[in-house]
Amino acid sequence: MTPTPDPILTLAPDAGSAASARKLATPAGWPDLHAGPTHLWGHCQGSGTQPYLTGVDRSGPDAPAFKCSCPSRKFPCKHALALLLLHGSHPQHFGTDPAPDAIRTWLDGRAAKHAPPDPSPADTDPAGETRSGPDPAAQARRRAAREKKVSLGLDALQTFLKDLVRDGLAQAAARPYSDWDTQAARLVDAQAPGAARLVRMIPEVLPHPDRLLAHLSRLYLLTEAWSRRDTLSAPQQADLRAALGFPLDKSATVAAGGTDTRWLVLGHTVSDEEHVLTRRTWLHEGGTTALLLDFAAPGWPLPPALPAGGSVRARLSPAPGTVP
Repeated sequence: MTPTPDPILTLAPDAGSAASARKLATPAGWPDLHAGPTHLWGHCQGSGTQPYLTGVDRSGPDAPAFKCSCPSRKFPCKHALALLLLHGSHPQHFGTDPAPDAIRTWLDGRAAKHAPPDPSPADTDPAGETRSGPDPAAQARRRAAREKKVSLGLDALQTFLKDLVRDGLAQAAARPYSDWDTQAARLVDAQAPGAARLVRMIPEVLPHPDRLLAHLSRLYLLTEAWSRRDTLSAPQQADLRAALGFPLDKSATVAAGGTDTRWLVLGHTVSDEEHVLTRRTWLHEGGTTALLLDFAAPGWPLPPALPAGGSVRARLSPAPGTVP
């Protein structure tokens, strides 16, 4: 079933995208419109000579999902929203031609992602029965290996920062951009993407000595805190790991409990950070404000957005840290 227009527009990243989608939701701007059992696709004529290829997947637990060849960094873009609106208002204009290769490949990839995995030989015991859970010993080895890589990466970062300050902050602006990219790439290899992101931000603050010093101080604090992490409390360690880019153990967070109530959706933003789509949604209830984070890797959509200005009944489990 195709949702009605108002719910569709709640998926828009901002009011401007919603308004633009409404304007595009007319058959005249679409040379091709087609629908399959679980998907939509079409060509939308933009300002260039080649129309944009747009697709919507209405299957899967994260449906609707969107894909478009336009250069917009907003997600979903106005073309994808307009395609969904069009199918709700003008279904008679949709044909049934098979999807182009680009859309078909995307749909097949999504279907494979959501298909239940077959047990692999590593997941079965000698009797052929599937194991009930992960191997704690293997998890501990992987955790220790990652922490060792992070330690080596942050040790190198601290040396880099000391050299930077020793040479004088005025000389930092003369460094080529490749210096920052190289250091950030080393931190990515060391599995500390949070620190890598901060290093890539250094060129943005180079013209402002006070901001540059504060930014470098934050990076240095991360290196010092990591070297002394055993002296930190559990919430402080959680803050540190989050800042460095360690993944959150969602199952443990949910198991720790949360607040089940009706939340007011204040609004949300969508940004592209290191080629990862990040949506921040602010919720409020009583005296509590919560920040909900959603991420999507390149080529994959964010889950549907909560309606800004509306309310939602939800159980929120706060991530571990010093700020609940």
